Amino acid sequence: MTENKQEYIAEGRINRVTGSVVDVIFDEKDLPKIYDALETKIGDKKLVLEVEQLLPNNIARCLAMSDTDGLERSTPVFNTGKPISVPVGI
Repeated sequence: MTENKQEYIAEGRINRVTGSVVDVIFDEKDLPKIYDALETKIGDKKLVLEVEQLLPNNIARCLAMSDTDGLERSTPVFNTGKPISVPVGI
């Protein structure tokens, strides 16, 4: 996942997928902040998740920004440590 020389601050694993809602489990010391962007892959496609809620047992409940078909439990997820950003202007 570092082909763009992106620095990740923590790694978690997918715990549950329910439609566009994805639960990701982290170590206690690595929990992301609300609105942090997380990244994972489905095959060759990058999937961005946004943390919406922190649950007990070190689980971050996230909203997927695109289709989750093919996403599997235990897939690695990487915390960017930043919110989702969209370029504006020319």
